[in-house]
Amino acid sequence: MQYRKTLLGAISALALSATAIGSAQAAAPMGFAGTLGAAYNNTSCSGCGSTDTWSVDGSAAFGFNPTFGGEIDGTYNNASSLDIWGVGGSLFWAPAMGRAGATFMFNTTSNSGVSADAYSYGAFGEYYASPNITVGLKGGGTTLSGSGFSQTGGYVGAALIGYVIPNLAFTPFVDYTGISGLHVTNFGISAEWLVSQTIPVAIFGGYTRSHVSFSGLGSGDTNTFTIGLRIYTNGNGNTLVERHRNGTLGWAGSAGGTSLLQAF
Repeated sequence: MQYRKTLLGAISALALSATAIGSAQAAAPMGFAGTLGAAYNNTSCSGCGSTDTWSVDGSAAFGFNPTFGGEIDGTYNNASSLDIWGVGGSLFWAPAMGRAGATFMFNTTSNSGVSADAYSYGAFGEYYASPNITVGLKGGGTTLSGSGFSQTGGYVGAALIGYVIPNLAFTPFVDYTGISGLHVTNFGISAEWLVSQTIPVAIFGGYTRSHVSFSGLGSGDTNTFTIGLRIYTNGNGNTLVERHRNGTLGWAGSAGGTSLLQAF
């Protein structure tokens, strides 16, 4: 039973991490650009029931000049009685055909009276292959620590964002996070639709198939379904592709680590 709960917890967190025909040009945000999102996730596996996860996240990006910017991020995840808080930030370069930068994330939780922290740090890059296709890569290291223990590992991910129309994006992705004794791989697809360019509220959702391997405990697979809402502040009248490429970092700026605390 403990193994099943751990399996569901690890995948619920990874599923969170994981989510046009227009200009292919990139730029740092002009002044301030923000997003605020909330999501519901349901994770299940054969023979182990299901678990519900709720999350809230916010990002604020700032342009220091037309090609250089920074971002701060905050997250909160809840699965049953488990609460995980996170804060992080990124610095990035935004030339005409993409973005690249470095990111850092700190997550903390307390489960059954035992506290643990996760530090994640890495790099990311996005290439705007065409006006309606973005290719993304990210990777880095992760450290999980608590009373009397410390484990290091890493994360890596890839995504392909396709804008079918200017306000509708589909994103197939793959993510891996691992430390000694725990390895999790996600394969999935997400979708996001900007309901209105003048009232910038987007609906997003997706599906993730995940494989988890615990040393000495075996392995298993889970299915996660996600649905949520996201509010954008940058650019009244802009399309979804413009808000993505000239606003907050989204998928590219998220680092691994939350899943390790869920499993812990």
